[in-house]
Amino acid sequence: MYIINFNTLNTQNYKKMNQLKKLFSEILKHTDHSHAPNIAKSEAKELVNEIKKSAENGQFSTRNIISTKLGEASASVIGQLPTIKSMLRTIQRTRITKENPPVNPSNVNDLLIPEIYKFTNKNELFLSYD
Repeated sequence: MYIINFNTLNTQNYKKMNQLKKLFSEILKHTDHSHAPNIAKSEAKELVNEIKKSAENGQFSTRNIISTKLGEASASVIGQLPTIKSMLRTIQRTRITKENPPVNPSNVNDLLIPEIYKFTNKNELFLSYD
């Protein structure tokens, strides 16, 4: 056990002692933590992470991913999930960050177009001439 006499502080150790006071006040705070754990909430977080992983793999539509994952979940977990609208946005954000579109070039010579952007959805050549 350490005993600190805060009355005999010199200016050099003042900053350190203030940090210790804050630390001790945080440690000595007593909180009432008597509620039961919310298992459904942790399972909901796991389900959202699974939805994000499915979005990265990207074979299914956004609504298809959500409906598949919600079909596997229990009613208590579904109650802890965010709204459908926010889950749709989460999937879209995940897909955008995974695809990572190219950076804008500083001049025409630096313009490199990846293969994924050279063709349309119908596999036709996009911008065949300029």
